[in-house]
Amino acid sequence: TLLDFKECLKQLRKLSGHVDEQRGLWRGLDTRLDQLQEQMRDVSRLVRQQSEQIGTLQTAQLAEQQVEVFNETASEMNRVGVKVAEQLVQKVRLCCENDVEVMKAHFEKT
Repeated sequence: TLLDFKECLKQLRKLSGHVDEQRGLWRGLDTRLDQLQEQMRDVSRLVRQQSEQIGTLQTAQLAEQQVEVFNETASEMNRVGVKVAEQLVQKVRLCCENDVEVMKAHFEKT
């Protein structure tokens, strides 16, 4: 009947309105999803940059540690070198003193 037909049209219009409303919500969600994806790309870039900075920092720290080890090694070598030099000086002094004593004894005999 005509009343049923009018009622159906009325319901179809309501449904059409709901469909349009849903499409609008989907468009809004798509836009928000695009924004979130862009933010994720930004975060990814920042993480990459921080990783590079951390790598640079770790390299610098490693270099500092190597310099410290080198300096400690050089200091130890200097200490050992000084001790060896002192021992050599003592041995030379003793040898000279012995030579002097031997020469004195030799001259005293003659």
